[in-house]
Amino acid sequence: MLIFLHITKVYSLEEKNEICNMLWKGVDFYNGYGLSECTIESVVYHCNDNMDQLSVSGMCPIGQPLPGTLLRIVDETGNSVVPGMIGELHIGGDQVMNGYVTMNSMDTSKIYEHNHIKYFMTGDNVRLNTNGMIEFYGREDQQVKIRGFRVELGEIENAFLSLETGMECFVTYSSMEGEKELAVFLSGTKDSEDVIREKISKRIPYYAIPRFIVLLHRLPCNSNGKIDRPLLMEESEKIVHQSQKVVSVVSNEIEDIVRNEWEKVLGRKVFTNKTFFDQGGHSLIVLKLFNQLQQRLPDYEFVIGDLFRYPTIDRFVEQLSHRIDNNSSTNGQTESVNKIDLLEKVKQGDVSIDEAMYILGGNNT
Repeated sequence: MLIFLHITKVYSLEEKNEICNMLWKGVDFYNGYGLSECTIESVVYHCNDNMDQLSVSGMCPIGQPLPGTLLRIVDETGNSVVPGMIGELHIGGDQVMNGYVTMNSMDTSKIYEHNHIKYFMTGDNVRLNTNGMIEFYGREDQQVKIRGFRVELGEIENAFLSLETGMECFVTYSSMEGEKELAVFLSGTKDSEDVIREKISKRIPYYAIPRFIVLLHRLPCNSNGKIDRPLLMEESEKIVHQSQKVVSVVSNEIEDIVRNEWEKVLGRKVFTNKTFFDQGGHSLIVLKLFNQLQQRLPDYEFVIGDLFRYPTIDRFVEQLSHRIDNNSSTNGQTESVNKIDLLEKVKQGDVSIDEAMYILGGNNT
């Protein structure tokens, strides 16, 4: 028995397995990939085969080409990449279109011939794994540089989607004071922003963690049933613009103080966008830093756990700025969250039991 499900989304492995477990015996479930320019369906994965254990992305593979379909995975220069490397997917064969009816000839620039075969540049990044299955990594035009690091928005989305079954996600970026800042819109989760930030920090590097996490009941969709990306990008611009108004009032006054105290305890010049621990800090030095910051910033409310939760100068200063503006968090709430964070640090071996006891005692002074 064959069932077709027309759903325009990317599946995590967890979601794929959940669907397979719900199917009746003998029902086949396929994950397909294709573009209108290449006659809709070009690559298909038989989900029942469970050939996805080697999926590095954490997402359900899109599979293998259908008969008569040729694929190329190429780098920026148009040369084929070796298996295991990420590159842009090009689809070839007789099914590739000649052009658009209502558009001029310039719009056929993504069509070319290679070894007498017509190919279309999809603009999607993929990878061929060792099982011979193709994994989808998002749009090529979603690559962006954040503080000198090149990140793939699709990979960040995949990381968020792997946190929880049924979650929807859209990652975008906006410019803030000359720097690009990431924003993520999420739906389908009951976790708080702090919990999500803690979970995602274990899956992607610190520079790829979005500065803004926006939780929605449901992500807006366009008339085709797909996530309304232009609308969310517009919302991201508004959020960043509003944040600039709030943060700039206070951050300039305290950033120099915080940076100065960091440099004192670390004995070196520091970066405001790198974590305290990536720049040579450890849990014992945090205690010293906390005491010094309390003396230099007596009008600001924070606890030692904030230095673990917001380990860069940028994020720490931003949090202080928001607290002054919104007055939205109480000491009791902050301390209870920090105790949970601290227990996780003990579990992971980042903080010893003696250090944790000292820190908890410091919270009450």
